[in-house]
Amino acid sequence: MELRHLRYFVAVGEEEHFGRAAERLHVVQPALTRQVRQLEEELGCALFERLKWGVRLTEAGKSFLEEARRLLSDLGRGVDRTRLVAQGKIGCLRVGFSETVTHGEELSSILRRFRTSSPDVRLELFLTTSISAGEQLRNQEADVAWFPRSAANFVYDPVLSACHKAGFTLKIVHEVNSPTTMLSLVAGGIGLSFVIESAKRTKPKGVVLREVAGLRVTPQLSIVWRKDNKAPALQRFVEMIRSQFAEVDTSAHHGNRTSSRKSTEGRL
Repeated sequence: MELRHLRYFVAVGEEEHFGRAAERLHVVQPALTRQVRQLEEELGCALFERLKWGVRLTEAGKSFLEEARRLLSDLGRGVDRTRLVAQGKIGCLRVGFSETVTHGEELSSILRRFRTSSPDVRLELFLTTSISAGEQLRNQEADVAWFPRSAANFVYDPVLSACHKAGFTLKIVHEVNSPTTMLSLVAGGIGLSFVIESAKRTKPKGVVLREVAGLRVTPQLSIVWRKDNKAPALQRFVEMIRSQFAEVDTSAHHGNRTSSRKSTEGRL
């Protein structure tokens, strides 16, 4: 049994006439009659009563018409869904990100654009770290991860360099990845710290923030995904990031990397 048998049968069943069904299908009537006869022989029962003015469905024919319509409808939906998946317009995208990334506007901007362009792609968002993200990607628990360029705070190197140029060296007593944790340590009297400007939204009571004149740090964040992950939704997400940020360089090291002084540099 082939799909054309179902389509031909449904047309004849709905028209109750081989001639009208043939016109509807743009086939010659003898060929249509032959295909329906082959279908009846395969099923082992008559689907139509042949009348002088046309045909009428038998009880078996009525039952099979419902099934044939359902099968063709399911097939149509399946074809449409397959095309949408291939275009990256439906599916699921699992995005991991570090707490530090949430303090900037890059991630929220990309998510907003992606949601607008692909409203039927389900986004699964979760917090992660640069260390955990590698395992999550290898275990296929995440599609893409977004975090600062290094495990340390992305202001680490620029701040040390600025202090060196100013003629003094910082005494580092503790290192953490989270600005929130860092501010909590400052609140506990552990010392002072350099943090990004957006950290002022979550600073604990008693902590004072002062702008350091002349110190400007351009965030460099990383987006990482598996090289062998060809999911169209992921490809759309990555291309959207590339298009949003001007300075882009792409390479691969067991995976894909996209970089931007403003936003991304990833690898796996």
